[in-house]
Amino acid sequence: MPAARDIAEASSLERWHGSRKAGSAPFDGSSGPPAPYLGSSGRSRACPAFQGFKTADSAPNAFESSCGGYGYDSRRVGSQCYLISDPLNTNAPNAHGMDPVQIRDPTRTAMFCDCAFPQSFGNPKYLIEYSFAEAYFFVRDSPPVESGIVSPSIHFRHRGWVNVVWCDGHVSQERMTTPGPEKFTRFNIGWFGPPENSLFDPY
Repeated sequence: MPAARDIAEASSLERWHGSRKAGSAPFDGSSGPPAPYLGSSGRSRACPAFQGFKTADSAPNAFESSCGGYGYDSRRVGSQCYLISDPLNTNAPNAHGMDPVQIRDPTRTAMFCDCAFPQSFGNPKYLIEYSFAEAYFFVRDSPPVESGIVSPSIHFRHRGWVNVVWCDGHVSQERMTTPGPEKFTRFNIGWFGPPENSLFDPY
């Protein structure tokens, strides 16, 4: 998969799953980088187990519509944060995806997961689509170092399991091992694997 190209852009008009003409508009899933490979619709198919979430038509903050309920490891597999220091904070490492040969262990590096995000932040009432699979820690790229726990987005919607697509192409089901704050776990959102980034780190 290509990098999520707008990670380094303030405009936020590009995602792995689609693009939009303005920051306030919903994403068009037929215009994303994988569109030529996704049949006549050009869109990612929505996960049939992800039901009852709010769309851009029904909630103004449902900003990731068209990703189908899947999240990409865009800040690791989709960036060079682990390889390129960025002392000037230009976000240049985020503008380039990992070359496949740079991924140390494709069989144990997650690329896609079932994902969602609760809204609103204070006392969430519903879920929206969310297109990023968040590992446990942020990656600061000046120099590359892991720090600060991220809000989770991995959605264990399959009777307590999450589907994970690994970089070598195989798929597995994983159980939640580290819950997030209560407002996330009540929606079955947390992390799998050890409480660090090893299953998301490409290098």
